[in-house]
Amino acid sequence: MYKSLLSSLLILFVLINSSSAQQRIITDGGVKYLSNQIIIKLDENTSTKRLNKLQRTTDLRQALDEYGIGEMKKRFNLPEDDNNTSALRLNKIYSLSFDTAEDPVRLSRKVANLPGVEWAEPCYVREAFYTPSDTLLTEDIQWGLYKIQAQQAWDLDKGNPDVVIGIVDTGIYWDNLDLRENIWQNLGEDADGDGHTMELVNEVWVMDPGDINNEDDDGNGYPDDLLGWDFQGLSGEPDNDPMEDTPTHGTHVAGIASAVTDNVYGMASIGFNCSLMAVKTSQYDVGSGYIINGHEGIVYAAANGAKVINCSWGGPGFSMAEKAAVDYALSQGALVVSSAGNDSNQLKNYPASYDGVLSVGRTNRDDRIDASSYGTTVDVMAPGTSILSTWQSNAFSFKSGSSMASPLVAGLAGLVFNHFPGYSPEQVLEQIRVNCEDIYSINSATVYQYKLGKGRVNAYNTLNNTNSVAVRATDVQFIEVGASDGRLESGETVIVRVNFVNYLSANNGVTVTMVTDNANVNITNSTFNTGTMNIMSTVSNAGNEFRFTINNNAPFDETIDFRLDYSGGTYEDFQWLTVDINSTYSTVATGNLATTITSTGSIGFNDYPDNSQGNGLIFLRGTNVLWEGAFMYGTSATTVMDAARINNNYKSTDFELINPMMVVPGTFADEESYSFFNDDGAGVDKLGIETELRTYSFGSAPDNNYIIFRYILKNKSGAEISGLHAGMFFDIDLDETDWEGDIVDYDQADNFGYMYDEGGFPTDIYVGASLLSSTDYGFYGIRSDGNDSNVNLSTSFTEAAKWYTMTHGTSHSSVLSAQDVAFVVSGGPYSIPNNGSINVAFVVVAGSDLDDLRSSIQQSRTKWGLVPTDVDDNEPTLPDEFSLSQNYPNPFNPSTAIQYTIPAGDALSSAEALVTLIIYDILGRQIATLVNKEQSPGTYNVTFDASYLPSGIYFYQLQAGSFTQTRKMILLK
Repeated sequence: MYKSLLSSLLILFVLINSSSAQQRIITDGGVKYLSNQIIIKLDENTSTKRLNKLQRTTDLRQALDEYGIGEMKKRFNLPEDDNNTSALRLNKIYSLSFDTAEDPVRLSRKVANLPGVEWAEPCYVREAFYTPSDTLLTEDIQWGLYKIQAQQAWDLDKGNPDVVIGIVDTGIYWDNLDLRENIWQNLGEDADGDGHTMELVNEVWVMDPGDINNEDDDGNGYPDDLLGWDFQGLSGEPDNDPMEDTPTHGTHVAGIASAVTDNVYGMASIGFNCSLMAVKTSQYDVGSGYIINGHEGIVYAAANGAKVINCSWGGPGFSMAEKAAVDYALSQGALVVSSAGNDSNQLKNYPASYDGVLSVGRTNRDDRIDASSYGTTVDVMAPGTSILSTWQSNAFSFKSGSSMASPLVAGLAGLVFNHFPGYSPEQVLEQIRVNCEDIYSINSATVYQYKLGKGRVNAYNTLNNTNSVAVRATDVQFIEVGASDGRLESGETVIVRVNFVNYLSANNGVTVTMVTDNANVNITNSTFNTGTMNIMSTVSNAGNEFRFTINNNAPFDETIDFRLDYSGGTYEDFQWLTVDINSTYSTVATGNLATTITSTGSIGFNDYPDNSQGNGLIFLRGTNVLWEGAFMYGTSATTVMDAARINNNYKSTDFELINPMMVVPGTFADEESYSFFNDDGAGVDKLGIETELRTYSFGSAPDNNYIIFRYILKNKSGAEISGLHAGMFFDIDLDETDWEGDIVDYDQADNFGYMYDEGGFPTDIYVGASLLSSTDYGFYGIRSDGNDSNVNLSTSFTEAAKWYTMTHGTSHSSVLSAQDVAFVVSGGPYSIPNNGSINVAFVVVAGSDLDDLRSSIQQSRTKWGLVPTDVDDNEPTLPDEFSLSQNYPNPFNPSTAIQYTIPAGDALSSAEALVTLIIYDILGRQIATLVNKEQSPGTYNVTFDASYLPSGIYFYQLQAGSFTQTRKMILLK
């Protein structure tokens, strides 16, 4: 098989056969994506010229057939422009169709690691955001316009047809009597030169037949897009009619933004004279309410002159392609406005939650939040309940939802662009935001305080206030003081360096105060004054950064929300900043092998399937070869505790952290780590086992190619546990450019399983594993293609399947046909008496060939025989150095012993010297003095009782004559 999947993909430029698989929408926990499509971005060094050279390789056609790949095409259709970096990035994004059962999440995560690929992701599907109304209003029908003072705003500005609002949605009935005159017409496609692209034929409005010539007259990449574009069409192919299918949602949204106003007919709209660009991004065969091509729609609207782009749709799941589309729109001077969602919670929906997007939540008639999403990323609120707007067949309908609130703000943005013609999208956003009305007094402070943006929009204030002030934090950096590991941890001091931009009127200075209600941090420098700022000026707080310390007892994996409060003259504002502290994972390494260990049973990465938190498994400082690793144990097919995947999008959460992993220099190994977790996450199904994981890594030969994992399982259930099996699951991809070419086999002589690449590429990586702590060897090779009736990783990894892999010894330890494979190494059965414990140890090893692997397996068994595992080793210890020993035990609770030696000779100036032994906390504050007296040469032991102190890191310092030494100790309660 050709060994570069990237190269395999390139031939798709000349293939025209599309995937024949039935396209459907996959839903996992609210995240939706297409079943047979992923999106990739080539890196900046992979040029189209290079691609075209590679596509002629004939071996690629066979590779494509084996992968089930049908078509690869550009996701965005933009002219090459070396001066537009956003456009250049978009032109390197491609849609890849495939005809296999592979889950797009799994496939995209693997493809993301290919040479030449910057990222890959599923094709996320968004949903139109509206909730059908149960009743119609009988008076004040268009109450929303009155609420935002639209009539007063129209006295100042009624918009302009040259200001185009892109309705990226389900399409628009553009021939609706109350929309037609405001529909954008692409005069670049006016082939017959009659000045319009819409015509009345036999009393029916149609696209001008004289302009339909199947040519791209304006060179924008979309032939005959006279009145917009349909990215799917009834045939599944793009076409030029954004009115076909049933575009009722888009039609309703369009009318709210800019229905024709003051025409003695129908309804009025905030956008008044602004034009509407119809961009249809839903797909007929999967349901008109699903937005399939939303980000292409954003790019189309921006590239064709839209100043405002409304997205009354969204969903969870950050999309890099969608974010790239938003960035492109901003670069083209277009503001994206999006509905926040209708989830009545703080769930982030996208595109609303991307930086630079104006996120809109929904209120009812009296300015109370109404079933809308809210939170730190919402910018403004707007009327969205029982909103009248255009419908099909010249009808009108009431609808409710943030889908209705968003176009109201988009229409207002159109007026702002016309009223302040020099404003950038960021300035338009801020002009709308800072002129909102405060609605916090009538909404629950407990639930919504600072979570409804700046308030409910007011159109008149927005257009009338020409002295608005809007200062915002940009380029925020959280920097550790005196540390460089990039982890913000308990006891550390952190500075927050920020650039502040004044988007609107000049001011005499704004005071910015950083606050938080999170008790796990203590802000020690909270205030900064910007000084005088002119419009669009920037000032940094470098030299007077905000500063905070992280408390010693702060939780792990904690998210801290900071709020910046702005004040200056009449200007009052706020902004949210967010940062994570106390990460619970770290990477351990030998001389040649490294992997990330977490505190809840996962190996390689902490955040499957995103796999952004961790380094995977790396041999000889090469690339990562691990997709997923996890610890698991159980007593039956229905009682398995683990950290492995449940399906391709979620992993099990049976294990809960007790204490986070820590990596320290060891006494037995060169580097040792330890962490503690239990199975409380399984709830009533838990087994009641508390696990202590210790790893042992070595820096030099012959021990530098393996890592020992020692699991100490303690029974806290109250009864004996019997029939227990334990194992480690690994999904390894040795060659990330050809991850379906791997082989699993088992060495019967030395009892270890291993993986290698069928074609010998890469030639220098074999990965193996084995049980060390007993001879009840288990090793199960797994096919990932679903052709194993007992284990089907292509769809899920059930408890029954996990149990099966741990309990069948080595009877299924080989998968000799090259494909995507995984394996489980295991041991058992075991019995653990109540309050008793057992050691279950495994080794993970890598080598350049099978003999190298075998040698390291044999050496690891020798080394395991030397690991101290008796009761005296119940707590890990640190090495002795000089005359001050490491405290024992360490970590400790509540007391520990410290030994030191006072030598004779040159170390002291006299037979006796003043000796002090002092305890400090991590901030350098003196906690206790254990010794403060003259002592003679000899060995001394001192006990330190820390029962009155919280868990954390502490230091003890010995001073004796000219000798000073400091060591660290850990209190874990």
